[in-house]
Formats: sequence, C-alpha cells, structure tokens
Amino acid sequence: MDLHTTLEYMNFDVILFLMGTMVIMALLKQSCLFRWLIHKCLIITGFQPKRLVISILVIAAVMAAMVDEVTAMLFISTFIIELCKFFKISPIKFIMSAVFAINIGSSWTVLGNPIGIVIASKSGFVFNDFARWSLPAGVISLIAIILLSLFWQKDELLQMRAQLKTLLENRDDDLLCDQLQIKDKYLLRGSIVLFLTVVIALAFRHPLEIALGFEENSLMVTITLLGAAAAMLWQRQNARAYILDVDWWTLVFFIFLFAKAGSLEHVGLLDKAATLFNSVMSSASIPLLIVIIILSSGFVSATLDNVVVISVLSPLLYVMSNTSASTGSSILWWALLFGTCYGGNITMAGSHANIVAVGTMEEHTGYRMTLKEWLKYGLPGGVIPLLVGMVFLLIKN
Repeated sequence: MDLHTTLEYMNFDVILFLMGTMVIMALLKQSCLFRWLIHKCLIITGFQPKRLVISILVIAAVMAAMVDEVTAMLFISTFIIELCKFFKISPIKFIMSAVFAINIGSSWTVLGNPIGIVIASKSGFVFNDFARWSLPAGVISLIAIILLSLFWQKDELLQMRAQLKTLLENRDDDLLCDQLQIKDKYLLRGSIVLFLTVVIALAFRHPLEIALGFEENSLMVTITLLGAAAAMLWQRQNARAYILDVDWWTLVFFIFLFAKAGSLEHVGLLDKAATLFNSVMSSASIPLLIVIIILSSGFVSATLDNVVVISVLSPLLYVMSNTSASTGSSILWWALLFGTCYGGNITMAGSHANIVAVGTMEEHTGYRMTLKEWLKYGLPGGVIPLLVGMVFLLIKN
C-alpha cells in the first residue's frame, strides 16, 4: 500500500472534525459551562445522585441521536470529569456508562453516526422509519444500561450521597451552590450561543448538504472548524491554550487506526470475509439471518471500528434487498444497525466514541484502560443491547 493510498484511508475529515470539536470544548471548560450545568442538574434532581446519573445517561443518548456520537462523547465526558472532580471520585465507570448510552442513542436517528447515514442512503429509510424501528429497541436497551450503571456505580453513588447529605445537613447548600457558580456570565452566555449554533447546524447538516449540492458530511467538518475558528477569534488571548487542550494523542491514534482498517480493505481481506458471509446468508431464512447479522456484525464491530464493518456488509444487504428471493429482507438493515452500534460497546476500538472516551480518561485522570478492564463492563454493556435488538426484530418479523 503506497503513501497516497495510506493517506486516503486516514480519514482526515474525521480528524479535523475532532480537532474543531475539542477546541470548542476547551472554550466551554474555560467559561465554566460544565460547572453551571452541575449546579443546575443537582437542583433539578433534588440532590439525588441516582437521578443525576439517570439524567446524564438520557441526555447523552438524546444528544448522540440529535448531533453525533463524537460531539456527544466530548461534551458528556468533560461534564462527567468536572462532576467527579467536585465530588473527588473516579470518573471511569461514569464515562464508560456514558459511552454505552451514546452508542445506543446514536442508532435512534439517521443523524447519530455514519452507520445510520449509510443505511438510510442504501435502504431508502427516512426519519420516521428510524423512529418506528430503532427507537423502541434503543429505549429498552438504554433502560438496561441505566440499571447496569446504577449497579456498577453503587460505591461512587454512596460517596456522592454522603457528601451531599453532610452539606445539606450542615445547611451548606448555599456554599455548595456558591462553589459551583460562575463569575464571567458574559463568557458563559457567549459560549452557550456558540455551542448551540454549532449543534443546531450539525443537526441540520444533512438536508443542507442535499439542498446545496455538497458532498456527504462535508458540512460536518466545515461547521465544526468554523465554530472553533470563531471561538479562537473571540477569545484570541486564549487561542494558544485551546490548541494545547486538543488531545493530539487521541487524534494520532485515530489516524493510524483508520490506516490499519484501510490496509485490511486494500489487501482484499475484507472482500474475502464478505464473500464468505454472503455464501452463508444466501441459503438462510429471515429469522436466522437476523440472528447471524446481529451477532456477527456486533462481535466483528468489537474487533474493528463499526464504520469499517458497515462499509463491508452494507453492499451485501443492498444486493439482497433488491432481489426477488429476499422478500422482507429490509428488516435485515435494522439487524445490521443494531449489531454495529450496540456491538461497538464491547471493546475500546468498537466505535469512535469509545476511543474518544479512552483518550479523555487517560488525559484527565492518567488512567490507562486495559482490554480486560473494558471487557468487564463492555461485554454486558454490548451483549445485553444486542439481545434486546435481536428479540425485538424477531418479534416484529
């Protein structure tokens, strides 16, 4: 594989998108937006840690569905880091739970991740189809993840509850609110406006690209970089600090991960796997195909990035759905969606959001996540939603 081909596979559009988003997150941290959100969330949830965790996971899933998984992960992980820093507890389990919720939420709409866009473009599904098929299974899966998360985090929740109880019993709730308040309200308001502008623009990027005749996902990079440029021009005295706050190690990891996946495609290994998969699928019934596709795409997504998996399997399903012998095979697209999105929870390399989460944990806590440690939570966090999606599709079939 020559240098030119390697550079093509490195997906620098995704790298630029991540870089721009990280600059915007640096501005939001400086404005103390996350401290303000912690203050508001504590008040809204009645200073109840369990309610706070549930609200964080629901917000994470909804944000992933409305914008995209990477932006949601960067925002939520930064919020969790600030929250855990205040309570002096480890953020590891909280961030992992948020990753699982984000990967599930990203399947709810066509906007959540590249997988939804590929499936919508090849199958002809629209927003309402995702609401009818993906959303119900996704909500049930999210409830399962919330219950698992409350079990995993029981020790941390006890610590939070004890600290809050002491503050409230000593009538230090005013002191608590003072500690979480912000001083520069002009910077906070401006940061919120900039962030919401970028989020809304990203949410409507796909119809805008169609209307303007742009290439798919071209506005994703443009909008994010414009937002980052606006942040640095507005707070030009801090522009250098924003650039230094970018997690360059994670970006380099992404570059070589994409190159690795591209090399598998370049040498024809993925084509051979697709041929083998097609020979198995050609003689199977629809219910059996649902099981095969969900389990195979789920566990392969745990090994490779789920975007690579969808690029290999989507052409096969496209051919099947356009043959007379595959009547009713449109349900298989949802099996592929559930498999690649939910299976991405199983390992660190399963999705873009996972890699961002690992980078965030290492940067802010110094904790180096191992595969064994991730699997302890990732296996149930991925397998249970896979089973939920499988049962849902078998019942709908």
